Amino acid sequence: MDKDKEKDKEKDKEDKDKTGNAEPVLVQINPGTKVKDKWIIEKKLGEGAFGAVYKVKDEKNNLYALKVESVKETVQILKMEVACLMELEKADNRHFCKIYDRGQTEEFSYVVMTFVGRSLLDLRMERPKKKFSFYTACNVAMQCLEALEDLHNIGYLHRDVKPANYTCGRPEVKETKKIYVLDFGMARKYIHENGTIKQPRKIAAFRGTAKYAPMSCHKLRELCRLDDVESWFYMIVEFTNGTLPWEKADNLDEIAKKKRFTRHPDGRKEFLNGCPEQYWDIQVHVDTGQFFDEPKYSLIYGLLKLAIIQTKAKPTELYDWEKEKKDEPVEPELIQLEPGKKVKDKWIIEKKLGEGAFGAVYKVKDDKNNLYALKVESVKETIQILKMEVACLIELAKANNRHFCKIYDRGQTEEFSYVVMTFVGRSLADIRNEQKEKRFSHHTAAATAVQCLEALEDLHNIGYLHRDVKPANYTVGRAEVGELRKVYVLDFGMARKYIHEDGTIKQPRKVAGFRGTVKYAPVSCHRQRELCRLDDCESWFYMVVEFTRGWLPWELCQNMDEICKMKKECRGSTGHKDLMYNCPEQYTDVLRAIDSGKFFDEPPYERIYNLLKTVIVCDKKKESDPYDWEKPPPKKT
Repeated sequence: MDKDKEKDKEKDKEDKDKTGNAEPVLVQINPGTKVKDKWIIEKKLGEGAFGAVYKVKDEKNNLYALKVESVKETVQILKMEVACLMELEKADNRHFCKIYDRGQTEEFSYVVMTFVGRSLLDLRMERPKKKFSFYTACNVAMQCLEALEDLHNIGYLHRDVKPANYTCGRPEVKETKKIYVLDFGMARKYIHENGTIKQPRKIAAFRGTAKYAPMSCHKLRELCRLDDVESWFYMIVEFTNGTLPWEKADNLDEIAKKKRFTRHPDGRKEFLNGCPEQYWDIQVHVDTGQFFDEPKYSLIYGLLKLAIIQTKAKPTELYDWEKEKKDEPVEPELIQLEPGKKVKDKWIIEKKLGEGAFGAVYKVKDDKNNLYALKVESVKETIQILKMEVACLIELAKANNRHFCKIYDRGQTEEFSYVVMTFVGRSLADIRNEQKEKRFSHHTAAATAVQCLEALEDLHNIGYLHRDVKPANYTVGRAEVGELRKVYVLDFGMARKYIHEDGTIKQPRKVAGFRGTVKYAPVSCHRQRELCRLDDCESWFYMVVEFTRGWLPWELCQNMDEICKMKKECRGSTGHKDLMYNCPEQYTDVLRAIDSGKFFDEPPYERIYNLLKTVIVCDKKKESDPYDWEKPPPKKT
């Protein structure tokens, strides 16, 4: 027993270490690299707090997943992953990846395992209303619970049960119906060597993901098998309803309060509204168990099977993601125009510049060789995004046209609608990525920020929100026309009129869909709230911070909930310090000015401009000094 106590102390120390703020030592391996002369890197699949995952192949082109972790990491999480998988291989390997190789180089430890398919999180998010059918939800729930039962049977708790940690198999190997559980970095051995259950610690650190964490986690209590099952239950309710009552909660206390309310009859009725009636009995069982109790897996399987029978589906029924996507949006029909082709006998196609959800953009010239940009969109598109683009630009042309493209022509052929506009230069995203350390000088960042905000102010003044503010949607002008210092804003496909015809601001909708780009989206967007002018400014601010420091703290995060959490935390003292690293002190006041406003308030543009101009003065520069991209590149030695 003394040995067991020593091991417990070591594990407690490890748990504390995992909560530290040390930056992960990420391992970067280039495509084509061979690991141990056998595993050929194809591409990076993702990275997390303590390492990265790569898609690899062997010499016979069989595919695998390679997980790596730097040998410099103070906490070797991969070691726990391997320990769990090796013990599971000895038992029932129903829902776990197989290990094909493991070892260590001078730089990193690695494990090669089964290459699986897409996560249940991604699969659910693609469904109509972000939920599965009863048949799919219940069948998937059974497999997810089987995986936990197998893990518990070898003496481990998972402690981070969530949709992102479950995947389906790959269609190429006919495993689309098979569910895998992943990521044992937070796992903990809950039994001694003799098989007896360890006594709970008086206080245990918060483990897992807040959205799915069990109540014991919120109370900082030791977790048990029933806590894994509680997290699993929250997950399957989300599979079935598409949402959880607390997913828009602002803090852990509010989340815990809402979870507690689901134990009350009224709260449970609201929580399980729309779910099979058997879910009620499952929750009662999970809630009435004690710390040392084994979950009644068989009882839960029986209840889920009963729910499946009531769907009247055949045992061979396909899961939702195996069906043809008949009712889901189809890929846009892109218009392809060959170089040399004339549009309306005037605009000569030179080359395609790019394409996206709206259609395509071409570089064109007129008979005098003047250059323009031609945007086209198929007349068959169900959503005519180009129409919004043109409406915005026409209204802007009537007002102050400081940072917007001019329209030279617009019309429609039998195949497509089109608009001819100013031909601009390169995007701020491309320019920043070419800078040393991928960031601008303080002078350039602040001066560019002023122009970007002026563009938003002009847009807001004619009654529109942009709703997709990001560096890729801002460009500089062309050097040939002397506009290398001028910043343009583009792409109004997600714009929305926020005022009525009489100039009054529209009342916010109770729920609004996610709009924009996750990396720069305002917190209101994550909460699916109606956006306002200050939300455009919040996205603008994240962009300006990225201009200045070269990256954002959440850009490696793959989970939208985690990204939202990090954005909210950057308002606190520790998170604020992380966000503002290498930024001028005036940025703190800029963020405060944005955050202090309410939905109907006009952003304090002039105050922000003055703060940014102070940054330029403090950098001992003038606004007229060359921007970073105007300076000649350093001479090669």
